Amino acid sequence: MAEFPVLMHTALDATDCRGLAEFYRRFLGLRYRDGDADGDADWLVLLDAAGNRVFAFQQVPSLPRPTWPAPDAPKQMPHDSLVPDVDPLDRHRRRA
Repeated sequence: MAEFPVLMHTALDATDCRGLAEFYRRFLGLRYRDGDADGDADWLVLLDAAGNRVFAFQQVPSLPRPTWPAPDAPKQMPHDSLVPDVDPLDRHRRRA
């Protein structure tokens, strides 16, 4: 038995579950979990090349509009990424 919990993935609520999953799939080079690639779904999981879960997306009817950095907004979660230098940073910024 593991001493600590194991992080499965980061789950994100979305009003367009497929659209948000597809953005991250294409941007980060991920793939859908078996059975998630086609059709409508209220829960989608993206995996890395090794088959590890990275993100899950849950369909919700609405989300409050973010007001960052105001403290009255619900919790928000930035995603930090790493690139080797400025050229790929600019390229990926345009892709996003």
